Amino acid sequence: MLCQLTVIQSLLQNRVFINRAPQINGKEITITEQKDIEDPSTKILIIKNNISKIIFKGDNITSILSISGLPMITNVDIEAKNVYTIPNDCFENCIHLETVKLSSNIKTIGQSAFKNSGLKDINLESVEVVGVEAFSSCSRLTKINLAAAVNISEYAFSESGVESFTFNDKVIEVAMSAFQDCLSLTSVKLGSKITKINSYAFSGCLSRKNFDKGGASIDTIDSNAFEYTGLKEFIIDATITTLGGYAFYQSKLEKLTFAERSAELLIPEYICKNCIYLKSIIIPENVKFNSHGSNIFGSCVSLESIKLPLEVKVIPKATFSNCSNLVKVEGSGIEEIGAYAFYCCIKLSSFPFDHVSKIKEYSFSFCSSLKDISKLSTTTHIAFGSNSFSYCTSLKIEKLYSKYTLEQYAFLGCSKIESITISCQNLAEGSFAGCLGLKAVSFDSISLLQEIGPYCFMNCTNLKTIQFTDNINIIGYNAFEGCHLPDNFDLNKINTIYKHAFAKCQMKSLTINTNIYFDEKCFIECNKLEKIIIGQNVDQFSLYPFFNCSNLASFVCENNENMVYNDGILMSKDKSTLIAFPPATNIEEYTIPNDVTQIYQHAFAFSTKLKKINLNHYIEVSNYAFYFCYSLVKFILETNAQISFGSFTFYNCISLKSIKFLSPVYSLGIFCFAGCVKLKEIDLSSCSLIGEYCFFGCIKLKEINLSKVEIIPYYAFQSCCELSSVVLSEQLVSIGESAFASAGLKSITIPNSCKKVDSYAFHSCKDLSSCEFSSSVTKINSKILYNTSISHFKIYDSVISIETDAFQYSNNLKIEIVNPQTNKFMVDGQALIYKPTKKLVLTFGKLPQEYKIPSSVEVIGKLSINSNAIKDEELEYPTELGTTTVIIPSSVKSVELRAFENCQYLYNLCYEGDVFQTSSVNAKQIFVTDKYPYLLAFQKNIIRTDCNNKIPDSYNLIQALKNMKILVAVLITIAVLAIIGCIILGIVLCVSKKKGGKSDSDNDIEPDNA
Repeated sequence: MLCQLTVIQSLLQNRVFINRAPQINGKEITITEQKDIEDPSTKILIIKNNISKIIFKGDNITSILSISGLPMITNVDIEAKNVYTIPNDCFENCIHLETVKLSSNIKTIGQSAFKNSGLKDINLESVEVVGVEAFSSCSRLTKINLAAAVNISEYAFSESGVESFTFNDKVIEVAMSAFQDCLSLTSVKLGSKITKINSYAFSGCLSRKNFDKGGASIDTIDSNAFEYTGLKEFIIDATITTLGGYAFYQSKLEKLTFAERSAELLIPEYICKNCIYLKSIIIPENVKFNSHGSNIFGSCVSLESIKLPLEVKVIPKATFSNCSNLVKVEGSGIEEIGAYAFYCCIKLSSFPFDHVSKIKEYSFSFCSSLKDISKLSTTTHIAFGSNSFSYCTSLKIEKLYSKYTLEQYAFLGCSKIESITISCQNLAEGSFAGCLGLKAVSFDSISLLQEIGPYCFMNCTNLKTIQFTDNINIIGYNAFEGCHLPDNFDLNKINTIYKHAFAKCQMKSLTINTNIYFDEKCFIECNKLEKIIIGQNVDQFSLYPFFNCSNLASFVCENNENMVYNDGILMSKDKSTLIAFPPATNIEEYTIPNDVTQIYQHAFAFSTKLKKINLNHYIEVSNYAFYFCYSLVKFILETNAQISFGSFTFYNCISLKSIKFLSPVYSLGIFCFAGCVKLKEIDLSSCSLIGEYCFFGCIKLKEINLSKVEIIPYYAFQSCCELSSVVLSEQLVSIGESAFASAGLKSITIPNSCKKVDSYAFHSCKDLSSCEFSSSVTKINSKILYNTSISHFKIYDSVISIETDAFQYSNNLKIEIVNPQTNKFMVDGQALIYKPTKKLVLTFGKLPQEYKIPSSVEVIGKLSINSNAIKDEELEYPTELGTTTVIIPSSVKSVELRAFENCQYLYNLCYEGDVFQTSSVNAKQIFVTDKYPYLLAFQKNIIRTDCNNKIPDSYNLIQALKNMKILVAVLITIAVLAIIGCIILGIVLCVSKKKGGKSDSDNDIEPDNA
């Protein structure tokens, strides 16, 4: 009906009127004159009379009327002898059209002539040319006869209901997508002249099981020609010279045969990819894979074997990947195997490696049934790509020959390899990582291998036998991590060991024969290592590579000219340098001998039994000297000379409680006592310098004397949560960023000598209630007193700038302006104002839910309103909304950008002035007075009424959620108490029952005794 009205309106708008009508008989119209064809009113006549059948007849008619889109038409008879062509789009979208009778003179069907129509029956015996998409989407058209056809164009019958089709001997090719997605097409017979099947010609013909070539000599099958079809068997004839990619992609092929041929044919990419029913492939001589192709037979999961002709030298990328039932491959000419060629062929047990010289990445990865590669040549160069045999869990190999080269992870996870002899010139990253069954590795004496790559034998947990040749001098990072290794492990002539190379290994003793460059934590957590043997040529040693080797108890250094193991301690030959204190030694208290003048880095690291150290003479203490000395509880220094401790000296001494400096200490380096979580007291009255992070995380430290320290560096006492008392120097110059952040300070007075206090200096000192700044400080920096309990703060006239968040979340704060006549700042209520510009710098303390900015303010500064809303971090909802309504007095002329950004839950903004405000705000409602002359304020629509401080129920629900959290906590407490009560009651009942049982027993015995 809509289509009818549209056509009629169009004709009327163009002033077309019905002057005459063709002959109408009920629902049938007969058109005999050409002028009726050309007259637009004819179409109106058809629509008005709801015509269902049209007859074209008469010698005067040379073309027919286009009726595309008319839903009422069901039948069309074309008897006119002078009509030779059905025009383009003529019957398109005639969804109820069923039958069309054509005269024998019609030779051409135009483009889209019957597209998407309901056509069921049409006589095409005389038609010679079928246009593009002529019958596309005619889903009810099941039978066609094109006996005279010469040209069938692209998409001619795509998505139609055609069930079978026979080409005549005049058609020379099957056009692109001619029968694409004809789901009911079951059989096709080609004409003898057809030489080419174009792209997508029969794509998606799922019902098609048979293909009759009808004597055709096909030379080209183009890409995707038979993809997604139901074909079960196909023969690639010797006449075919060109095959397109994806030709049979995801079809139901069970057998593909390449006929014997004299000319070469290349098999292209994806030709049979995902043909899950394909069981048989016959490939004769002169048929090869296109070396640039890939996934040729990928995921053909029913394929069990394949025989390749001698001409096949290269198996391209992913050719047989995921052929999970492929057991056997034959091919005596194979020289190169492409990446992923046999990836995840889990049943492949053997392969003709006889002439293979290149195996690319992942080519046999996850071939879990592949047992050996012994047929590989031992004398020619063979390149193993990365992960080429990774996770071949049945693979066994005994030797890698000198001509072999490996890329990373070549044999990753090959758990059946038990013993390997290595003669090759390189061992790349992860070559044998995760080979759980590997027990022994030997290196051929003729091998020139110098470096064992990173992760090379990582997690070879059963590797117990290995001996390095003299050529090997570099061990890559994590190379042997997690290996068992021999109980007595000799590093031979290795001179470089990288990070974590032997991490978590299980050797009991280690022999070091030469000076070695040890990277970070090379032997970390080798928990069974008990002894280190130091060769005679070694002149340096450190415990740091042996991080957390908790059972290391002794050293052996016989014949060494530089070191001596004396009284359980490794020292220099002249005993002036203490090199290493074994972590597992039984010594609990140690006094450093007077002969010792230097302590090496990490000398006392990782000790597990040493509890007390005494130092009673001057000594040079290196950085890291007592680093991670886990068991150290007390350190006493008593000497006449002034001493310094370097960086990380006592870092992470987690048991250290007491440091007694009975001698002057000049300086402490960075991180010197960081992480000493039990340290309670230390006397720094003589100390002049402390480094950054010096006492970071000393959570038990209670007081500190910094009377000689002029500069407190950043993070020096951060997270010292019990530090309540600090004595500052009268010569203090500066306090660094976060110096006391999250500390337990209760009060602090900064001397006048101090000119600078950096950002976050007292951030989150929640117990800090009193803080007196120096009158010399010129700048109050960001979050300097953020989230504290401070109640009173003085701003001197020396201050020239204050950050807006300096006092944020210090809800009890009141600010006093010292020397108000000369001070650049003033306080009005809870507002701190910069006098020269009358600019609101910040609000302080906890603001009420409705806050009115003082009338002394003319400019509201960026981020100046600190609402101090509080959000529950665990449940991610606010427990306190902060200020929800702000009233701006008429005195305010300007509001800077982001002024209210810290009012996260601001709902109402009331402006009493009449100045146009352009900056945007996050308020939901903007209230203005009647005198406000503009339509917008703060880039939002305005409400001309008195200020309203109400907030919606959704905001009040937030408080309900807070109360609900309290209720949940109460209910949990009640439930716990109820459980405890039940347990106690049960115990009482059990005890009572036992007592009752004992009484009855006694009563039974008494008569006998009597």
